[in-house]
Amino acid sequence: MRDAVIGWQVRNRLMSQPWSLPVVAETYDGLLNDIDGFHVKAEHAWEALDGARGGRVDEGCVGGGYRDDRLRMEGRGIGSASRRLDRKSGGYTLGILVQLNCGRPRELTIAGRFRWVANC
Repeated sequence: MRDAVIGWQVRNRLMSQPWSLPVVAETYDGLLNDIDGFHVKAEHAWEALDGARGGRVDEGCVGGGYRDDRLRMEGRGIGSASRRLDRKSGGYTLGILVQLNCGRPRELTIAGRFRWVANC
């Protein structure tokens, strides 16, 4: 998919420098499908990129895997958080988007604690 993202950038003349190293993340669902089948092709990535839109991200009981209840987990879905640094520290905003769709509660540890954020 990295190559597909670079190809889409080239096609749309979005390359601001002579090289690109996009970060591509996917939902791991290898227990449910043929993960080594390489079924998602460049045209699928281009279709998704062409359909992308700005604005707020849907959060809560949405997103890949939220109806996957094989492990009887609550809290599946999309969530986000952000923090803004003060001006002295650069004034940057750090944002994170989380898609929780599978796993066991004991495997999600943040700052030594665990917390469910949604009830799906």
